Amino acid sequence: MEVAVLGSGFSGIACAYYLNKSGFKVTVIEKDNKIGGVAGSEEFDAYTLDFGPHIIGLDAEKTISILNDMAPEMSIIRKRIKNSLWYKGSIYTFDFPGLVKMAVKMGRKTPSLARFYLKSALNMKSWKDEDAESWLKRSFGEELYKDVFSPITEWKISSMKNVPASWVATRLAGMTKTGKLYGYPSVGGFGAITENVSRGLEKNDVKFVKGVDVSEITMRNEKFSVYTNTDKKDEDKKKIFDAVISTIPPSSLKTVSPEIWQLISKPIKNISYKKSAIGYYAVKKKERWKMNYCTFFPSDFTFKRLTRTTYYTYNIVPKDVELFCIDNYIPEDSKLNKERYDRDSIEKLETLFRGFEKDVVWKRFIECKYANPIQPKEYWSEEIERTPIKGFGLAGYYLPTTPIIDSGLEACAKSAFSTVNKLIKQLK
Repeated sequence: MEVAVLGSGFSGIACAYYLNKSGFKVTVIEKDNKIGGVAGSEEFDAYTLDFGPHIIGLDAEKTISILNDMAPEMSIIRKRIKNSLWYKGSIYTFDFPGLVKMAVKMGRKTPSLARFYLKSALNMKSWKDEDAESWLKRSFGEELYKDVFSPITEWKISSMKNVPASWVATRLAGMTKTGKLYGYPSVGGFGAITENVSRGLEKNDVKFVKGVDVSEITMRNEKFSVYTNTDKKDEDKKKIFDAVISTIPPSSLKTVSPEIWQLISKPIKNISYKKSAIGYYAVKKKERWKMNYCTFFPSDFTFKRLTRTTYYTYNIVPKDVELFCIDNYIPEDSKLNKERYDRDSIEKLETLFRGFEKDVVWKRFIECKYANPIQPKEYWSEEIERTPIKGFGLAGYYLPTTPIIDSGLEACAKSAFSTVNKLIKQLK
């Protein structure tokens, strides 16, 4: 049986992997000339630009299993990431002493931040089966929820009521510890993962079609006709598949197949994820490497202002990686215009780059218009029923049904694993 996978991000590649293991003939269709999607990279002078802030959690069993099987030659750096906060020109470690120092700098009372840290470290397993908003209020109190959690979470997610408490608790627990062990490719940036896995899949007869845009998908007699690179139906440009798995953005699927969209989507209360501004980079200084995870706040930062400003995070990774990766978004409701956004971004990162001699890279990065990387323009905002169409499946990090307690690649891999298993049961 032949299956088409739409999109070559890690969700699509993971789908191809599991389908191939199950004996299907697989074709991966990618509109860009390079695979990887958000998990891709681009060469830029002596650097590798990542399209997103990526690391591999070493508890990501499915991701590591795929890497070991398809790309055993890959060298993955393993390093602990420590968490910090950047505020008014200084970096504060996310621990008890660091938060006390930051509280003094902010002119805020230290007990609230100290209590925030201690409860984060000691109260991670008390969420029961409840939403994040209820758990945060119960665990930290109304005042801390209002001043700290609500502005930050509203910045990224419309409501904590739509998020399980376990998701927030897991992240807080990781931040308050000495640092969680993560992995990163030693050569080629994050895109090396998708590139190496895809090469392994090609050796197993998985076909990758790049630079081809899907224009229409139709269904007839439990078969799928996939038309590419044409605005009108052209029988010479169609390919018949027994099944299709889509990992493309919802707006694209709705455009190429309104027929399928109407059958698989069921509107519920909106789960709308807002865009945030995040940036990662790696540099080398005096042959000494450290790995850090930092959140940048604007100089006039208060927790209540966070929803009206931007922030950044960064990574410094070890060994011989030459990497400068950035993942910038401007929130749709942001009051900052583009010029102000760029100027503030450059000022903050240039401050950090002093001593690293990388500020020129950042300026050229902006000039080359890489500031808006390849990223779906919207998240799925509707509940998706995955089984009403025989032979059709959805997978991806942006589905509401994706296990968000896992991050990045592991969420993609688990989503792909679940979707492929359901598809196999349908086709039996």
